[in-house]
Amino acid sequence: KTELKSKRMSDRSEISGKRRDGTEFPAEANISQVEVRGEKIYTVVLRDISERRAFEKQLKDSLNEKETLLREIHHRVKNNLQVISSLFTMQKQKLDDPGRLNLIRESQNRIQSMALIHEKMYQSHKLSQVCFDEYIRELVTDIFQSYEVHSEKIRLEFDLEPVSLDVNTAMPCALILNELTSNTLKYAFPESHKGTMSIVMRRISHETISLLFKDDGKGLPPEVDLENTKTLGLRLVRVLTRQLKGSVELTPGSGTSYNFLIPLS
Repeated sequence: KTELKSKRMSDRSEISGKRRDGTEFPAEANISQVEVRGEKIYTVVLRDISERRAFEKQLKDSLNEKETLLREIHHRVKNNLQVISSLFTMQKQKLDDPGRLNLIRESQNRIQSMALIHEKMYQSHKLSQVCFDEYIRELVTDIFQSYEVHSEKIRLEFDLEPVSLDVNTAMPCALILNELTSNTLKYAFPESHKGTMSIVMRRISHETISLLFKDDGKGLPPEVDLENTKTLGLRLVRVLTRQLKGSVELTPGSGTSYNFLIPLS
């Protein structure tokens, strides 16, 4: 009776093989040790992996091409939005009505918040994700500059955990933050009043984040109802929150606080 004992010597490794006609080809080698009647015998199995290598290269080239195309799309969308914003700037130069000027500035801020998302997308190593904590800092700082608000009047505070969002979640969140920041800068601190605006973001589970936006300004009137508000900004906040399938708790009174729960799936 012959006893066979086999032992795998190592993981598969790739080497170069040579065909009968002298041409070389990529090969995968699998070495095993077999013991027959106490004698060790080594076996080597070579497999031609030329077709697999060609397929892998084709797949890699295709992915690189699609990634380049996607980056170009984000870049062009961002540039097109910047053109629209520039047209608004030209329009502002022909107006002297404060009300109309304010409407144009609000529209520009909404456009810029979307353009910034696309800019972050094509700059990101992962085209499907935005580092939203970094985005929040840049977006809100830009809005402060748009309204020419100085830190001596309104102090800006961030407490943000690193969170990556896909574009379908990031875009509505960006527009929500734009509306709330604009409302705070316009209404929360009238005349010479000073105060603080803060944004806190936490990942409370693998599938949910909390986003807290608050200020210590004069607060909203008690009769304000987010579900039945007639102001465009708060209506956008309500609609976008529903679009995210999230929830928001509004706390009026001394200062204003919006606490959002946003699912990531």
